[in-house]
Amino acid sequence: MLSLYVRFKLHPGTKPRFVPHLAELIKTMGKEPTFVSAVLSEDPEAADDMVLFELWNGSTQEWLNEQPQKPYRSVYDEATRDCRRQGGTLSCSGCDSKLATTTVNAPPSL
Repeated sequence: MLSLYVRFKLHPGTKPRFVPHLAELIKTMGKEPTFVSAVLSEDPEAADDMVLFELWNGSTQEWLNEQPQKPYRSVYDEATRDCRRQGGTLSCSGCDSKLATTTVNAPPSL
């Protein structure tokens, strides 16, 4: 099992545009056979940050081989590009050291 923690750092005032796109992404991910669950949360200490926790069956390599290139992810990335600012992070348990914690300029859709 793979667990992902994604912190989105948003530009001020963009959360109302960002959340519906992320909700649609989560709904679409839910149709994937290896998807287990996802929880989206606001950070009470950072008004413009959102946190997404994802659980997937399978290994890190299986996830990397299948998920990042899914067409629906590029649609989400394009739709939310102007909402996200630099400094988002992706962390996971069960990942190799290459992916364990990564700082990204525009957080990938995970």
